[in-house]
Amino acid sequence: METGCTPILGYQVIWTEDDSDQEKTFDVDATQSYLTIDVKQACHTEHIKIRAKNTYSHGLFSPEISIFTETTPDQMKPPTVRQSVESCELHVLWEIPKDCGAPI
Repeated sequence: METGCTPILGYQVIWTEDDSDQEKTFDVDATQSYLTIDVKQACHTEHIKIRAKNTYSHGLFSPEISIFTETTPDQMKPPTVRQSVESCELHVLWEIPKDCGAPI
């Protein structure tokens, strides 16, 4: 009978996007303590949980964390400028960039 702990052999990371019921599983070597996930779309909520594995089995999952992926605003399009001949004024108009619905 073996007593005590056995070495961790790896980690399993589960990632789910908010608008998808499909989980993506990543198996990570025990020598690493990080994973880079390439998120294809900004402005979404991502859910992540992790568990360790040893020779016997996987442990329990960590509590799930939720992260809202943000981004910088899109590049602005060139403004439109209209000149008023009567009053010597310039009217500068621009299109509002995508901002993930963040408040101004």
